[in-house]
Amino acid sequence: MASGTQIRQTRRACEPCRRKKSKCTGERPVCSFCERLQLPCKYAARGSSSQDSTNKAQKSQKLKSTKDRVQLLESQIATLSELVGSRTNKEAQASELSQPLPTISNPDGNPLSTRQAVPNERQTVSFSEAHFIALMLEFTTHEYFRNEHAEASSYYSRSAATTIQSLAAEGKHQVEIVQALCMMALRDIVGKWD
Repeated sequence: MASGTQIRQTRRACEPCRRKKSKCTGERPVCSFCERLQLPCKYAARGSSSQDSTNKAQKSQKLKSTKDRVQLLESQIATLSELVGSRTNKEAQASELSQPLPTISNPDGNPLSTRQAVPNERQTVSFSEAHFIALMLEFTTHEYFRNEHAEASSYYSRSAATTIQSLAAEGKHQVEIVQALCMMALRDIVGKWD
């Protein structure tokens, strides 16, 4: 019975009293609460209120806006995914197309190759190996190079310089070129101190 009474009171309350959750006297045209606070006293039709309809409209608009935003973000993610996929495919093709550098041999027939074939190993070096070997040869006295140390150093330095010049001539601005130039500069500095 209490809930039935409460429903009847709620239906008899004006909109300002409903919002304030205060007991409405139900006086018409203006209840005492609205009269005292000088509020516009409006009675909504039974079963609906203007507050509920505006809330529903706002929620509906917000939901639509959120759905539109989610769709926009999904399309942007799909576009980025396609770009990343095509870029990694191009990089994979470029690494497959790269040719190993020529080799020179020691008198005993051992090659001084810059690349050793390691099956199923993806190379993660971001600069040419010739640059690194040219720099490394300034610091090593390993017996592998025996009397060929100067020749190997000269060969790899020329190879590295040629690679840098061809990349620079193509107008490519990449971190790898700067790394290679730094290694070659370091090699030249170390070579002058010896």
